Amino acid sequence: MVPCGTILQQLSVIVNKGKIVDILPEDKCSRYYDPKKEVHLKSHVLLPGFVNAHTHTAMYLFKSYGDDNSLSDWLEHFIWPMEKKFISIPFITDGVKMGCAEMIRSGTTCFNDMYYYPVETANLVSKIGMRAVIGLMARDGTGNQNANRAILSSEPSSPLIRFTIAPHSCYLYDEKTLKEIHSICTECHSFMHIHVQETKDELVNSMAGNRQGKACHCSDAHCSPIENMARLGYLDNACCAHCVHVTDKDIMLLAAHSASVVHCPNSNMKLGSGICPVQRMLDAGVNVCLGTDGASSNNNLDMLREMRAAALLGPLADGDAKAVNAVTALEMATIRGARALGLEEAIGSVEVGKCADLVAVDMNCIEARPLHNLFSSIVYASGREQVTHVWVDGKALMEEGKLTTLNAEELCEKAKEWEVSLHDENPYVDGCEQCSSPFSDTPSS
Repeated sequence: MVPCGTILQQLSVIVNKGKIVDILPEDKCSRYYDPKKEVHLKSHVLLPGFVNAHTHTAMYLFKSYGDDNSLSDWLEHFIWPMEKKFISIPFITDGVKMGCAEMIRSGTTCFNDMYYYPVETANLVSKIGMRAVIGLMARDGTGNQNANRAILSSEPSSPLIRFTIAPHSCYLYDEKTLKEIHSICTECHSFMHIHVQETKDELVNSMAGNRQGKACHCSDAHCSPIENMARLGYLDNACCAHCVHVTDKDIMLLAAHSASVVHCPNSNMKLGSGICPVQRMLDAGVNVCLGTDGASSNNNLDMLREMRAAALLGPLADGDAKAVNAVTALEMATIRGARALGLEEAIGSVEVGKCADLVAVDMNCIEARPLHNLFSSIVYASGREQVTHVWVDGKALMEEGKLTTLNAEELCEKAKEWEVSLHDENPYVDGCEQCSSPFSDTPSS
């Protein structure tokens, strides 16, 4: 189906050793192949697995915490205090499992993560069977960067896992640290994953050089964070989450430096942050993809929902009904996400030679019919309950709607236990006032 929005019908996709080795008409399949296993999907559309290009998976356990607050209030009064108290390997383990379960059930096969305990997260995700790029924690100082260099330059323990370095934002690190991080990423053929210009305050404070503001890049130059990144040489190939408030010059620089923008429409709407000007960026040649952000600021890790939001917000932001159409939204959730993560040659489309990261969506339901336009039906009318099968590297992670490597019922029971613990210790309920970031590398939102 992808690339170029092509729809192919009545075909068989042949998978061997995790790769797509052939795509041919159904009636010819039996002539050339004697498969060990066949999966018949008569009423389905087979899509490339969705790529969630920006998330904080383990924050799943903070879902619905501090709802209906601005980003700064949400972080300072709710998230940072709770992270100080609860972040631990058990928290990360359960949060990652729950997050991966929801992602699989809604068709995501690959995600780009930024949170605590990255090595432990990578090992867990590998066992679950998902594909992921895991962001290493970034701290000021040479020691931390040397450790990150060692991990990035070593052979990954699983072909499904890659690492990058994920500093939270331009306003929590000095110039030297960010330049060093970018240098290591370039040296190790990776990219930097960072939040950029998520709020209007970040842009306004940075342009004014207002260091007293809550979000201002740590340079003397009075310019936007994106312009500052370009000026200092670390915008190249960066994966920039949000980019809600940008100037025309910012958009030009993003394109010129081959940076990717991760549009997180539901999170940005929920926090009242604004609307990313996606069509303007696409028209300028910027690679724009999709992410859910964390479940704590979205309440979902559902990429079908993100596609719909992107396709609805595009015309609203641009004043043009043709902006960010359904085909574009689907590309943002697949091939454009793969491109942002440096995985375009391996995933993001259903093509011979690529990894068999696939999702089957059942279109034989009243919600999706009539199928006058398949792309519109997928993006505007389909829901995760229609996702029946998910494969990563040819391995089934969900069959007939049932997870194969995770137990949803057990995870629900574990979630109930965390509900009690987190509610009992809610620092905001207990009268906590403003809290600062627990570390210089707090990766939330």
